[in-house]
Amino acid sequence: MNKLTNNFSLILNDFLDRRINLRRGERKKVFLLQANIFLIISILLILKPVFTSVMLSYHGVGVMPLAYVGIAISAVFVQTITSRYSGQTSLIKLIYYNHIIQFSILVFISVLIYSGLLGHWVSLGLYIYISIFALVTVTYFYQYCQSLLTIRDAKRIYAFIGSGAIAGGVFGGYFTSALVPHIGNLGLVIFSAIFLGVSGLIINIIDKNYREDEANSIHTRESQTRPKQQLSLFNNDHVRNIAMIIGLGVVVSKLVDYQFNFLAFDNIIGQDNLTSFFGFWFSTINVVGLLFQMLIVSKVVDRLGVSRSIAVMPFFLLIGSGLLLVFPILAFGVVVKLMEGSLKQSLYKTSTEINIMPLTSGLRNRAKTFVDVVVDSFATGLVGVVIYIFINKAALPFYFIGIITIATTCLWIYSIYRSSHTYKAELSRMVKGDHMPLNESERIGTTAKRMVLDQYLTQHKTKGKNAKQLLLELTSHVDANIRKSAILRYVKNYGLASISDLSHCTEDPSLLVRKAVFFAYIMKARTEKQIDDLYIGMDTKNFVIVTAALAEAIGNNTKQKTLFSLNDRIDEAHDRLVFEKHTEDVEKLFGQIYRAITICKYLKRYSLIIDAIRNPENEKLQKESLRAIAYGKARRIFDLLGLEDIAEENLQSYYKTLSVFPIKLLIKAKSLIVRRSNKINSLLPAFEYIDQQEHLDFLFTLLDHPRLKTRRTALRIINKLRKKFNHLSFENKSNRRRLNFEVKHLKKLAAAKIFIQELQMKNEDSVIYKTINDINKVLNRQINRSVMSTFIYMALISEKDELSMIYQAIKSTRKDAALDLLDGIIEYRIRKNLIPVLEVVVHKRFTVEDLRSINQRPMNLRSFKYLVKEIKDERLIKLAESIR
Repeated sequence: MNKLTNNFSLILNDFLDRRINLRRGERKKVFLLQANIFLIISILLILKPVFTSVMLSYHGVGVMPLAYVGIAISAVFVQTITSRYSGQTSLIKLIYYNHIIQFSILVFISVLIYSGLLGHWVSLGLYIYISIFALVTVTYFYQYCQSLLTIRDAKRIYAFIGSGAIAGGVFGGYFTSALVPHIGNLGLVIFSAIFLGVSGLIINIIDKNYREDEANSIHTRESQTRPKQQLSLFNNDHVRNIAMIIGLGVVVSKLVDYQFNFLAFDNIIGQDNLTSFFGFWFSTINVVGLLFQMLIVSKVVDRLGVSRSIAVMPFFLLIGSGLLLVFPILAFGVVVKLMEGSLKQSLYKTSTEINIMPLTSGLRNRAKTFVDVVVDSFATGLVGVVIYIFINKAALPFYFIGIITIATTCLWIYSIYRSSHTYKAELSRMVKGDHMPLNESERIGTTAKRMVLDQYLTQHKTKGKNAKQLLLELTSHVDANIRKSAILRYVKNYGLASISDLSHCTEDPSLLVRKAVFFAYIMKARTEKQIDDLYIGMDTKNFVIVTAALAEAIGNNTKQKTLFSLNDRIDEAHDRLVFEKHTEDVEKLFGQIYRAITICKYLKRYSLIIDAIRNPENEKLQKESLRAIAYGKARRIFDLLGLEDIAEENLQSYYKTLSVFPIKLLIKAKSLIVRRSNKINSLLPAFEYIDQQEHLDFLFTLLDHPRLKTRRTALRIINKLRKKFNHLSFENKSNRRRLNFEVKHLKKLAAAKIFIQELQMKNEDSVIYKTINDINKVLNRQINRSVMSTFIYMALISEKDELSMIYQAIKSTRKDAALDLLDGIIEYRIRKNLIPVLEVVVHKRFTVEDLRSINQRPMNLRSFKYLVKEIKDERLIKLAESIR
């Protein structure tokens, strides 16, 4: 019996190896995730037709506007509550709590239906509830998927999970349509509660078996942002266009939904008949969407590009809405709803997700949350208000909704056109890697790398050329990024057999190109033997690269690490490289080993990386070690990193490495503030690479720090962040106070200059003349710094683009023209105090008369030494102490 079972297992594994893109060791997890989302979407597609028909039976379509407004208000309220608790409770506990609450609600609804207590307002509440169920439960599920999967796994596995979701949509609707005549609405709600209970059991099984996988997840918790900070997202042109596209898309979808419900209610009699009708068509829409997703989506996106693919759905809806306007019958209503529902969940969903990808990771996460919740909810509520005013109150005819739909669709298409330009601009920045985090800059198959190839193919004429031959030619292109992208695309399109065509790439001068070849092979491999065969006859260099590629493909998946003997292979690669230190590119090869160690969390070998940082044989090896820590997000090494160990040429890599751990960096920085440690300045440059509001707010708090150097460093970094990440909110109520403080400081420095000049004249032949002269030079430097700080504060307050040009002109011979322009662009409250002070310090008019003109008292030795203590410049303090 055991032999028969083993044979069956081997045959099954063999079949799965050939047919699906899943490696052994992860199939059970994927199946459980598929089953879970299948049940969740099935529940949604069972309850949505039920509660829609119940509400329409009680109220008619006249209640739809109120329902939309209710959904919008409830969505924002629920999102606020869940966001508040998400930072205090683990994700798995939140999922358990949500399942318990949803199960209790379904049981309560069953009791209401059984007792005949459903009323007018209860039916409306049920319709709103099912929309909130989708918002919370589905969102939590995908967050949990992110907590279990690496980015590499997600690219492969999300397609399987998505198929489970669409299958659930198909099953749920047809299940409802088939069984409602036999078990009624009560039976459907009871079945939904049972399905939800099974979903909870599956979550429990996943958590027990795969809890350790969360250590290497792609899930990140978002910090809470205030409304003003959320609105600052619109400083980015592409985010504005994305918000317009999504918002107008929601408006059109809700208007189409209203017309569909109106025509269905007008033509179908009976609550059970309505439920059956909605169930059948909701499932049919999912079937069509599944066919689109499987057969045409990738081809259409490849052929048309992202922006044109987004426009396909509004283009067809524009035609369908026109037909529905002329022929307002149920058949055309079904056709328009079919186009809207199927394209929305397939082509439109895919292309809009790609449209947001060129944004930086921090901006992308914040923008997606804002658009999915705030913009979607606002658009839903807006539709409710519009329908209520024009249909319910003004009693305009039904076709008026069609006119609004057509007009909104035209505006929607125009927004997509505008987005195409900002998408290309963001894409260009992404391809250049201007703001790409260090841990993603060399990642195989990153979006940026794929975009390199897409951009190349777009810019060069390739029509009429054989696609396969073209890709093969590009694997020998002069640009390494294009070679890597072409290799990955070639293997993806033409399978494992295509590897033999790429043998020339295994000796490519670029190590990363070689790594791409082996990575592509490994991603297609399914069995241990296929991996073992890859290592046969490898020299040391390729042995190291293959091992690094294997580590990147597997990640921290414990079962796969054991199955493919990853740790042993890393040990062998390291030992071989140590034995052959004369190998060319030895530092980069050690870097690949270090990356493999951090990616797969081989904790016993972390000591190799720590030694390379603290006792480097050379600076290049230290740099590779730092990049490996960032590449694999080795959190355990973060606390062991110290500025004192870092070579000067590696400082930028050091700070970029720290920025990969934004939460740990912020916690450490705050602890140094509490301890009043001077080491805070050694961490601050890392904040320059983090586009998160919480970190910017912390920098603002440092502008009141007692140490001048800390204040100046924080201000300099804030100014750099303002230029790089304009989606962050730089509105800080203390900026004006700090600007006023800087102006007063300039007045004191002007008084100090006059005091020193007078002292210098009195002691021209004295031995302290040189000391006084040195003090004068330090004061000049302090004035220059204070002027620079003043302009940074003005930029934070007014956000005038001309300020940078004015500052540069002030440092040249065009001082008067610069001050005239400054006087003309800043508000009166600022310029009335600032301009006279700048005129004094910029033109170096350090006289008693000029001091009076800016209402500043002359300075004596006592007040001068007090100012020196405020400045906290050690050299200036020593020089001042020598004056008696």
